[in-house]
Amino acid sequence: MHEFEAPASYTIPEHANNSDSVFLHAEHSPHTVLFNVSNGSGGLTDVTAAEFARTVTDVAKGLISSGIEPGDRVAIMAPTRYEWVVLDHAIWATGGCTVAIYDSSAAEQAKWILQD
Repeated sequence: MHEFEAPASYTIPEHANNSDSVFLHAEHSPHTVLFNVSNGSGGLTDVTAAEFARTVTDVAKGLISSGIEPGDRVAIMAPTRYEWVVLDHAIWATGGCTVAIYDSSAAEQAKWILQD
């Protein structure tokens, strides 16, 4: 096998975080609609970049107050939905690492993932 190497065409700031884009969008385009979420009565509600960033911040604060620290792994077992995205970004904002578990996983599969 041949190995090829090329210099990076970009640099990643030392303290960059996966959730940085959430806060950049909120700063530069706060009124941009990022999501449409169910309003519970058959319709959809827009979620702007600013609203999404506030929600991510609030959830991250809750995770920190519950004891999550940088480097901790946090499992999410849920179907793909808006709340999953919020939690994922909030975990990243705390410096944590998301461990995804399919909501269709059997108990033994979830146990293996959590123990691994």
